[in-house]
Amino acid sequence: MKHAQIACLTGCVVALIAVLAVTPGSWTYYRFKTDRYDYASEAEALGASVKLFGATMAGFYMTGGNPEGLNSFPANPLVKRRVFMDLNGLLMSKQIFVMDRDTRELRDLVFLSPVHAVVVTDENWFFAYQDAETRRPLSTKKFSKLTIRYYMKKKWGKWIVMDYDVFDREDTLPPLLKEKILQW
Repeated sequence: MKHAQIACLTGCVVALIAVLAVTPGSWTYYRFKTDRYDYASEAEALGASVKLFGATMAGFYMTGGNPEGLNSFPANPLVKRRVFMDLNGLLMSKQIFVMDRDTRELRDLVFLSPVHAVVVTDENWFFAYQDAETRRPLSTKKFSKLTIRYYMKKKWGKWIVMDYDVFDREDTLPPLLKEKILQW
């Protein structure tokens, strides 16, 4: 009886190793579920992605939609489309929206899975409108205290913004719809 139990246990271990080795991402999910996930390096990568997202988006607005850097813009194609539709509307009205981030602080970071996370930051931005041709100011600079919730997914080995919501700092954030986020 003892040999049969050892053989059964060995078979189960071999099957588990085969499943983890063959199924894409399964080892990552295993590490995530058993608290062996590298949260520190993933949090660092998320922070870098959010920083790049803000800097690239500000660059798009300040240049009137110059697509340089579009390939490195860590965003879902629908987010990219939303940004460029907004830019097109501004250019049709012969305006440029100049935005400059002053500070950004991490408020919250939640890992929903090894490839889904939500990052909430408190950011201070300066905004102004300029004439698209002359760059003459059309408004005074406005200082805005914002809270931004970024919905992130790890694709192609890097974290990208799947969507984002912008709130005034004093707003109460609505609850997360985890099921919706996990479907991305």
